[in-house]
Amino acid sequence: MILHYLNTAIRSLQRNKFYSALSIGGFAVGFAVCIIIGLYAYSEFTTDTAFKDHERIFRLVDLDSKFFNEKTTAFDYNLRNTLKDNYSEIENVAPYNFSSGNNFLLLTENKSFKYDYSMKTTDEMFDLLSLKILEKSRNNDLLDKNSVVLTQSMANKMFEGENVLGKRIVLDDMQGTELFVSAIVEDLPQNTSFPDISIFLNIERGMQWSQMKRDGYSIKAVNYYVKLTDHINPIDFNEKLNSSLKNLQKIHEQVGLQPISDIYLHSTDILDRAHYTRKGNTKLIFLLASIAGLILVLSVINYINYSITQHQTQIKSIGIRKTNGAALSNIFKYFLSESFIGVFVAIALALLLSFLFLPFANQLLESTIRIESLFSPTPLLLVILISSSIIFINSLLPQWRLIKFNLIKYLKGGYVKHGGGVATNVLSVFQFTVAVALIICLFFINKQLHFAKHADLGFQKENIIYLKLNGNLKLANTLKSEMEKLPFVQSSSISQGIPGIINATTPDGYLIYADNDFIKTYDIEMLRNWEIGKGKTDKICIVNETALKKNQWEESENPKYDNRFTIVGLMKDFKFMSFREAITPVIIAIDQQYINNFPNYSIRLSEGNLSSQLSELEKVWKSVVPEEYPMEFEFIDDRLSVMYAKDEQLGKAISSFSIVAFILVMLGILGQVFQICINKTQEIGIRKVNGATLLDIFKIINYRFVIWVFAAFIIASPIAYKLMQKWLESFAYKTNLDWWIFALTGFGTFAFVITIVTLQSWNTATKNPVETLRYE
Repeated sequence: MILHYLNTAIRSLQRNKFYSALSIGGFAVGFAVCIIIGLYAYSEFTTDTAFKDHERIFRLVDLDSKFFNEKTTAFDYNLRNTLKDNYSEIENVAPYNFSSGNNFLLLTENKSFKYDYSMKTTDEMFDLLSLKILEKSRNNDLLDKNSVVLTQSMANKMFEGENVLGKRIVLDDMQGTELFVSAIVEDLPQNTSFPDISIFLNIERGMQWSQMKRDGYSIKAVNYYVKLTDHINPIDFNEKLNSSLKNLQKIHEQVGLQPISDIYLHSTDILDRAHYTRKGNTKLIFLLASIAGLILVLSVINYINYSITQHQTQIKSIGIRKTNGAALSNIFKYFLSESFIGVFVAIALALLLSFLFLPFANQLLESTIRIESLFSPTPLLLVILISSSIIFINSLLPQWRLIKFNLIKYLKGGYVKHGGGVATNVLSVFQFTVAVALIICLFFINKQLHFAKHADLGFQKENIIYLKLNGNLKLANTLKSEMEKLPFVQSSSISQGIPGIINATTPDGYLIYADNDFIKTYDIEMLRNWEIGKGKTDKICIVNETALKKNQWEESENPKYDNRFTIVGLMKDFKFMSFREAITPVIIAIDQQYINNFPNYSIRLSEGNLSSQLSELEKVWKSVVPEEYPMEFEFIDDRLSVMYAKDEQLGKAISSFSIVAFILVMLGILGQVFQICINKTQEIGIRKVNGATLLDIFKIINYRFVIWVFAAFIIASPIAYKLMQKWLESFAYKTNLDWWIFALTGFGTFAFVITIVTLQSWNTATKNPVETLRYE
């Protein structure tokens, strides 16, 4: 009997190939998008859970730092011994810092290699993270000051399968540090908040005591992971830690334990002194999850509407079955079989589409999601629940409609009115509401991004490139001198930070170490020069208006920053970070002693042939810098664009998934038109016989769509307004929510829908009424 139902259902789908293709294809596309976004959300929420015993691993957070006046991960290096010696609840403690490899190379005997990031830490880190040591030259002190530990991928890249233990590597920093490979460890998991670490170095390498002190206590900016022993309640231990640690450490008043699995998504309010820890975006996840939910609902609505439309063409055959004694349970089993086959085919197609478009999705979302994750317990259970629900609903609805339908009158040839029903109206308005809201949000997101990219920042960003000096910091002054001989080089500056890359923060504000030409190169407007600064070129600084007000330096006769730098000038406030941040205090400090420590060399070019200019710059570079260092450069305006990468990612993601939503809405319109045309075939024929014109017929068909679009616009506008208002709250400088965008969206949607409906209903409207009513 089951095979009979299945065969009958398959024949029904084959007879209605067009409807079947639209319903199954639309549902498959929507479900594929839902799968991809669902896997993305699952991947984001499970970041750092691949580490063994991750539930016992925590990052230390200073919740009330006296030094930074905010939450921070910065602790003193001596805290390591304090924790090890005084707390039996701690199984392992490991200090760490991350460093970017952008400015250095790893040199072997005859090759040079770039690496992404290094972790400076101790041997305890390998045990704490349960990183498998694949090869090692000794059992202890793998990370002494003369050793380096390579990841497996970095070792293969550098030595191509050779025995690497004991190999000599030169870290091409200013000192040309010579290191020897002591071990090879497995690569870190892909789904982690750690940056792409290639090498491990000793934590004390390059560590310097801070010049600033509070309460006579010097600080080292070191981060910590701790691993608690089994069965220790982290909340109870945290209370114990805070009650006792303040007597052991002078500067830290309140320490928090942040689970390693929370770092990626829940660290926006923490000043991360490791700098390069990866952070996710919970707003993006929930927004995409909401869009995925809407797309799934749209696809389900379309699928059910198409199914109902197909079932209406089967009313006569179903009526004959009932007349011949078929029970409702038998009819339900038939609908269940048909729904099962349709959903099964749609899900199979959705899996195929997910697999094919996963590389594009990973590029769009900057993720590493894999289709295998779908078969994890949670995602798989959701797929089964969603599929089962759709099969049941899609089987029950047609039967419910049949119970209400006057089959006897229909079989006798009488005219039966097909009611649209409240449910149909609600679902249709919902579809259009989603489409209108998405269009409005898309307009405003792009408007804000355009505003941020083209607003006046208060400094020159065009025609400025910056060169990465890599391991050639000692050659910076020589390189600058030679570059400035070129006629198209208007000005240049060596600096520790540049707009968009400023990692140095102090209680007084953002700090940029630079030479005397920084202001000129970036064309920052000067408002005032102090007399005391005349003739001085070293140990001086220039502050912006916000820094002057915050630190009340204007009230001082001889203002100084950090008691070392004489304040000689006041510059106009400029926007050097994201538009999400209000203008903050900025200090540009000039210290000739450390000029050769600055990794960035900015060059302001005159208007001209850019390709030719870059070629000339490269010639000078090659004449000064050793040949193993190619010239690497980036335009400042491109660097500033990176600050909006997440927002652009949001815009692209919404654009891509909105296209899918629009396609589904269009399929929904087609389904509604088909259903209306089937329901009103007799009515239209009768009206045409009684003299109705083509325009009258189009009015009948378009009427409900006009009502639906109007209702959707009324509902969607305030929803989109509130959503965009909430999103723009995260920007200190924002665009306006202009009324004309709402009006344009409403008019455009209305025109589009009417055009589509009119074109699709043309065949029914122009059909000969004699053919329609021949058998009535």
